[in-house]
Amino acid sequence: MNKPVTTPTAIAASASDAERALRIDLAAAYRLAHHFQMDDLIYTHFSARLPGGGDMLLNPYGLLFEEITASSLIRVSKTGEMVGTSDYELNYFGYKIHEPIYRFKPSIGSVMHTHTRAAIAVSCLEQGLMPLSQMSLFYYRQVGYHAYEGNYFKADEQRRLADCLGQHKAVFLRNHGLLVVGETVAECFSRLYYLEQCCRIQVDALACGGKPVTIGEAVAEPMIAQYWKLGMPFSQREWPALLRRLDRLAAGIRRLGVRPLLLCNQSNYINRITTLNYCFWQIRERTKCMRVDLAAITRIVNSIT
Repeated sequence: MNKPVTTPTAIAASASDAERALRIDLAAAYRLAHHFQMDDLIYTHFSARLPGGGDMLLNPYGLLFEEITASSLIRVSKTGEMVGTSDYELNYFGYKIHEPIYRFKPSIGSVMHTHTRAAIAVSCLEQGLMPLSQMSLFYYRQVGYHAYEGNYFKADEQRRLADCLGQHKAVFLRNHGLLVVGETVAECFSRLYYLEQCCRIQVDALACGGKPVTIGEAVAEPMIAQYWKLGMPFSQREWPALLRRLDRLAAGIRRLGVRPLLLCNQSNYINRITTLNYCFWQIRERTKCMRVDLAAITRIVNSIT
């Protein structure tokens, strides 16, 4: 039996302004990760630390990234207990990865973990991330590498993971994926996005078969010093722009009680409604109707957003 994507809860009424804002940002990060093809079906996980008692927000286990809303995010105590209720279970594996980062790194406000093909490919290379592109200099000697020990993080491995992170903002989990952290959701997502692009560039470059040209230390060191001198303001400019893009792609993401963005036709679903033209194309393909009333499409879009 299919579960509803979002069940109305009391969160919208009881959440503080800080929690409300954090929920919206984290839900936006999930939707953006799907948009930029950094998701892995219902797996992998992003979290954000709530101010105060140490609770975190985590995705419900069973929702695709494009289905996650601000109100569907699960609040988890630092001891791993669900605060409140949900139609979905807690992603306990996600909790086991994220919790030690928050415990050992008090300044961290958000943690994101992905399983993209490019990032896993780079994690499998002995040399790891190479200084191939200008973008890669953001991470020049700024990432850690954690050896693969299985997919269940035991207490001693949690400590090693935190130590491996050190003062870095990202860790390659060998043979597994990426773990990126930030003080805010916006910063964390921006770091994740650019690191993912570095991985894709490296995979593409190596696939060409030629000898890669790396950026030498004599150039890389001054460049990274310049980046740090400027403060590397991840997210200060791009996050508001990304939220505007998301508002165009998935209207209603800022509302806590948003209804699921699904349109049903004989058990087939449209996962994302973007524009009226896109909606027209989907309806035409699924119903084979060549003429569709534009006013009817408008009513459909308004009913689901």
